[in-house]
Amino acid sequence: MVGSFPVDELKYLTNLELLDLRINRFNGSTPVQEVSALRKLNALDLSDNEFSSSTELQGICKMKNMQELDLSGNKLVVNNFNHFLPENIGWVLPHLEYMKLANNGFQGNLPSSMGNMKSISYLDISHNSFNGELPRSFVMGCYSIYSLTLSHNKLSGEVFQESANFTVIWDLSMENNMFTGKIGERLPDMKSLKRLDISNNNLMGVIPRWIGELPDLRELHVSNNSLESEIPISLFTIL
Repeated sequence: MVGSFPVDELKYLTNLELLDLRINRFNGSTPVQEVSALRKLNALDLSDNEFSSSTELQGICKMKNMQELDLSGNKLVVNNFNHFLPENIGWVLPHLEYMKLANNGFQGNLPSSMGNMKSISYLDISHNSFNGELPRSFVMGCYSIYSLTLSHNKLSGEVFQESANFTVIWDLSMENNMFTGKIGERLPDMKSLKRLDISNNNLMGVIPRWIGELPDLRELHVSNNSLESEIPISLFTIL
C-alpha cells in the first residue's frame, strides 16, 4: 500500500490488540499519536515503510501495555526521522518484551530508564548512530534479555569490565562500534552465550582463556580489533 495511513479510522478500533503495517510504502508521520489511544494494543509493527517523521514518538510512552514494538527499516527518509529516544521510555513501557529500532537515524545516548524494562527479552538497535557508554542501569536491570543487537552504532567504553546482569543472554552482537579496552572480564558470567560478535571495534589485549570454557558458545567473532599474543588452546574445545 502507498500513501499515508488512514489514522482517523483508528479511534474506532477500541478492541485492537495487534497492529501490523510492516512492509508497505506508508509515508508521512508515523500514526503513533493516534495509536496511543488504543488502550488494549500490545503489539505495534511499523517496520519497512517510508515514514518520514516520528515527532510524535512521545506518544508511544502512553502505551503502558505495549509488549512488542517494531519501528525498524524506515531509513529511506532517515534525515527526517526523530533523532532521540524519549528519556523516560523505560519507565512508561515497563512491560515491553520485544523492541526493534534498527535502520533508522536514532542518535544520542541510550536512556538510563531502559534499565527499568525488566521484561525485555529481545532488543535490536543496530544500524543507527547511538553513542556513549551503555548505561549501568541497563546492563544491570535488563536481566531477562536473551538477544541483544547493538551493532553498527558509535557506542564506546569498555566491554563489560564490571558486573552485568545478562545471565540468560545467548546472542550478543556488538560489532562495528567504538568499544575499547580488553575483552570484558564479566562476560564469563553469561553462561548461556551461543553467539558473541565483538568484531570491528578497538579492543586490545589477548583473547582470554575463559572464552573457550563457555559451555554453549557456537559462534565467536573478534576480527578487526587490536588483539595480540597467542590464541588460547581452550578456544578449540568449543569446536
